[in-house]
Formats: sequence, C-alpha cells, structure tokens
Amino acid sequence: PDAALPKVFISEMVLAEMSPAGSNGVSFLPYLGSGEQGALWNPDLRGTISGLTLAHARQDVARALAEGIVLESRRCLRVLDEAGVRPREIRASGGAFTSTFFTTLLADATGRAVVRPTNDGSVSALGASLLAAAAGGRDFGSDRSDGADRTEADPGAGPRWEALAERHERLLAAVRSIS
Repeated sequence: PDAALPKVFISEMVLAEMSPAGSNGVSFLPYLGSGEQGALWNPDLRGTISGLTLAHARQDVARALAEGIVLESRRCLRVLDEAGVRPREIRASGGAFTSTFFTTLLADATGRAVVRPTNDGSVSALGASLLAAAAGGRDFGSDRSDGADRTEADPGAGPRWEALAERHERLLAAVRSIS
C-alpha cells in the first residue's frame, strides 16, 4: 500500500531556496543552544522566529533559518575584522555547507569566498594543523584551493544583506528588551 504513495523529501536548503531573499518577512535569531555563543556571548538570548503569519509557507521559515545563521556568521566575522583578524575567505565543511545555496548565502552576506574541501580527509585535523602552523609563524594553506570547491561573493549583494542585517539587529534589540 505504501508503494502507491509518493515519497517526497525536500531538504531544508532546497526549501529555503524556494523563498525569496528576506524570507517574505520572516526572521530568525538562531540562539537555540545555551544562548548566543559567538560574537555576543550572551547565554540568556533565546531563539526567535518573528514575522510569521498564516500566509507564510515552510520554505519561508527554512529561508529565515538559513539567513539567521548566515547573519550571525557575518557578525562573528565583523568582530574578527574589528580585532584585526581579517580572513580573506571562509573555509567550511559538513552540515549546511554541503549546500551550494547555503555557501552562496554565506559568501554574499560576508563579501568573502567560501571554500569547501571536496576530499574525504579530516577537515578538523587540517584546520587544527593550519592554526598551529599560523601560531608558529608559518602559512601553509591560505591560498590553497586544490581539492576544494570555491563560492565567490556577488559584489552586488551587499545592499540586500545590509538591509537584512538591519532587520536582524532590530529583532535582536526587541528580544533583548523583553528578556
């Protein structure tokens, strides 16, 4: 009997791609663990979905989730920039980074290329060894692109991401005011 029913599975990123930039007005603050553990380091913040109405579809929520995560990543990079650590690119793997759509969002929001390794090696071990080399004054990979998939930022995407970041900050201020 089950064979007659269509089995439809749409990944979260495929769903997110079906919604326009700005998620039709839905916003997400991705503080689902122990509060915000990145640039703000505030354990009292909680995850929030805002702007949701009966007119929205699940793809709007999926897009809002992706955009919220990307905007918080953008915030973390801004803090690094202000501290004098200015990564030229983002190296990432696993999870959402298997999605070209997600890496495109991240590249466009941050204005930096996103590089995903395409080999099956231990990305964590590679990252640890590159950090150790940098701490010792050596640079063994900042310009390496062999065995990697690179997503360049769209230079025209900046204004759209500035507007989304402003909306994100207004939501964060509102949530802080009621916490």
